[in-house]
Amino acid sequence: MNKARTSGLFVTSVIALFVVAGLLLGFGGGVANATGLVYELDTAAVGVGDTKPMIINTPSAANGGDFSVPKGKYAYIDSVVIFPQNPGTGTIYVTLLQGTSIRDAWVVPNNVPTQFYFPDGLAVLGGSKGTTLSIKNGSTSSGPVQVLMNVFGEW
Repeated sequence: MNKARTSGLFVTSVIALFVVAGLLLGFGGGVANATGLVYELDTAAVGVGDTKPMIINTPSAANGGDFSVPKGKYAYIDSVVIFPQNPGTGTIYVTLLQGTSIRDAWVVPNNVPTQFYFPDGLAVLGGSKGTTLSIKNGSTSSGPVQVLMNVFGEW
């Protein structure tokens, strides 16, 4: 089996494991818990220089639409996983946009998935018209990335 195919299988396996674990723990598609709603968000592959919205994953794996924090409400991001789509050398520059503003940014290796945990949550306030979350791939030498995140909200 060639290296590219092996890497692709590894990334697919890790994504599947994350999704299954999330579903078992109650994440995905606006599942209610004691503190509100939990959403599992995802991007399609974000190419170099591109920006794509975070979309809601549903238990049936259907696209639940672009995620938006309603006006005047808060959401809290508790984890982010960044998956290189073409693992190799170099680094990936990923920016989380809250509306059009930079909320956070990460520099991660392009050879393995990287996960961040935020026990207190990264707070996102819904603006006057609601707030969308997007991912920008600012890399110049690496390939596309996929990003998964868990978001809690009370609305």
